[in-house]
Parts: sequence; structure tokens; C-alpha cells
Amino acid sequence: MKWVGSLIVLLFLWGCEGQQPLVVGKAPDEPASAIAETLIRDFGDRLPLALKTYADQNQLTVDLQAGRVDLGIIEQPLRPLDNLRLITPLYRSVLHVLIRDSLHDCKTPVVLTDVVGLGKVYAGPPGSAGHSMLTALAQGGWLPRLKELDILETPFGDAPDIFIQFGGILSQDAQSRLPGFCLASLGDVARLGNGSWAEGVSYRFPHLSPFVLPAGIYPALNPEPVLSLAVTHLLVTHGDMEADLIYDVMSLVKENANDIGAIDPMVGATIHEEFINDRLNIPLHEGTQRYMQRNAPSFLERYAELLAFLITLLVAVTSGGVAVVRIRKQAKKDRIDSYMKKLIDVRQDLAARREDTSVLRSRVLDLQASVTQLVVDERLIADSTFLAFLTLSNQILNELNHP
Repeated sequence: MKWVGSLIVLLFLWGCEGQQPLVVGKAPDEPASAIAETLIRDFGDRLPLALKTYADQNQLTVDLQAGRVDLGIIEQPLRPLDNLRLITPLYRSVLHVLIRDSLHDCKTPVVLTDVVGLGKVYAGPPGSAGHSMLTALAQGGWLPRLKELDILETPFGDAPDIFIQFGGILSQDAQSRLPGFCLASLGDVARLGNGSWAEGVSYRFPHLSPFVLPAGIYPALNPEPVLSLAVTHLLVTHGDMEADLIYDVMSLVKENANDIGAIDPMVGATIHEEFINDRLNIPLHEGTQRYMQRNAPSFLERYAELLAFLITLLVAVTSGGVAVVRIRKQAKKDRIDSYMKKLIDVRQDLAARREDTSVLRSRVLDLQASVTQLVVDERLIADSTFLAFLTLSNQILNELNHP
């Protein structure tokens, strides 16, 4: 059997020979960069891939829309983007609101609109999820205009008092660089599902979703659960990609989900999910749709019970119809049989000479007229029973005419 597998691989490679490689765009953000490198390393023997590095994610998104890059990992945008198609969600970035202890006691939940006025804020570079969220909140009337806030372009020139950034789970090294800070919760976790502030933001900005960081995930930062927001990072392509290729990409991602998920805890928590969240606003690529429906039951499997019921009903109706036809046929036969019995009585009277010949002849003629009228009125079939009646009645008439 080994030679059969080798032959299949050789045929696959031969079919890929001469095929233009799929260009995978890599932005500098982690773990997106590590995932892109993993795709190149693990998929290279199955699909021809080439890596293209970008300095920022915005340019990667533009090139994906234009078709200059075939695959890329981007944050879910606030609104759908032209010519982008979703392959699969990969991981979530969680909003971390870190505040100096001197400005706020993180045992008390905060509202983001109040936090940004407490001091110098670093929300990431322009275009990042944190900075874009502040911009969107300001434009939506939830915050003062950004120019009225002390938003830092970098965290290096002035020491920020507040960090508002999306990212993965903080490493121990990152936590060690945050002395004097605490992790603020955007509302009471107990109110999640009952109109919390984070839910209000997610309704206004559907690319964000409420997210709970468990208690003690950062022992020095959050001894209690923290309610926050998350944005999903997506593996996307452009709308011109062939469905068969995207089906193969989706298959490879799921086959290597353990290796990809080992890159970061947030990747491992998302990549194994067997569903596409309804909040994702980029339409699915046809290849992904095919992959998701690969194990879907066939039409016969989906409607097996209904078809069995319909067949049973059809058999029952057919059997009932046949039974009704037989009953009606038997009833018609019984009607003629009653006249046949009267005819036999006439013949017995003739043999015993009980009545006059003229009287017996009238009885026979009356019986013939009645049966003939019965055939016309009740649409009885002139079958063998009817023919037997006519034959016997004519024979009796013949005997009466020629004793």
C-alpha cells in the first residue's frame, strides 16, 4: 500500500508543478507573524506558498483586497471590506486596560469613557485595534474628540498612565514591566448578559465582543475576574481565489490545528472551534463553505424519517384504495348473485312444474330487465358473473319456449 500513497503524492506534486505559489502576507504583529511562518513551514510540501513581509497591517489589508496577496491574517474590521473573504477565525485579541494604582483602584470596575481622561493614554499605533476603537468611540459620541485627550503616539517618550491595547495573554516578562499598574474591569462581570457597558460597546461596534479574563490569570494584576472586550483575528483571502484551493487551505489548517494552537494560548482556544461566529462580518469563501459542509448529511439522510413516513403513508393509502376497490367489486358481485339466486329458484319451479310457463317466463324477463338496469345505473362491470346470469337466464327462456 505504500507505493499507492507515494503515487498519490507524486500525482499531486505533478499537478502543482508550474502552479503559481500562493502569496502569504506577514504583518509584524504577534502571534500573526508566527502563524504565517508556520503556514509556510507546515504547508510547503502540500501547497506552493511564498512569504511576503509587511511593515503594518493596513498595507497588508489593501494588498489583500487588490489580490496582490492571496492569504493574510488581519483583525476583523469594523465594517465589511470589499473583495475580502473569510477562511477561518484564528485567535482573539483581548483588550487590556492597565491603569496606574495612584489614579484608580482596580477593585472598582471602570467605564472606558471615564478612564481616558485620567492621564496620558497609549492605545497602540494609529490603525491598531485599540487606537481604532478610541477613534470609533469618539466619532460615535462616546468620547470627547481625540485631540482633546492626551493620546501618546509612542509609549517611550512619556511614561503612559493608562494602556488601552488589544493583545494576547501577557507574558511574564510583560507583566514584570508593569509595576504600579492594575488591570481594570469594564463593568461588573456579574452583569454580563444583563446590559453591561461592554455589551453596549459590542452592540455599537459589532466587531468587538465581551470577553472575561479569569481571576488570577495575572496574579499581580487581576485577583478578580475582569470584564473586557475582544476582537477576532481572521485568516482571509480575496474573492478571486479558487474554491478548491481554499478548501485545501482550510483542511490543512484544521489538520495542523494542534501545531498552530501551540503558538499562543488564545490561538489554541479559537482554532479548534467548529463554528463560525455570527458576529464575523466578512463573508465566507466558497471553499470554506464546502469544507464546513463536507460532513453534512445528504438529502436522503436529512429527510430519511420523513421519507419513511411518506412511503408508509403511500403504502397505507394504496392498500386502503385496493381494499375499497375490492369491497365495492364484491358488493357489486353480491348484487348480481342475489338475482342469480332468484333465477335458480325459477329453474327449480320450472323443473317441479309449480307455476305456469307464462308466469315463469315473466319472472325471468323481469330479472333480466332488473339486472340490465342495475348494470346501467350502478355502472357494474359486465364481468363473468353478469355473463353467467345472462347465459342461465337465456337457457331457462329457451327451456320455457321449447319444453
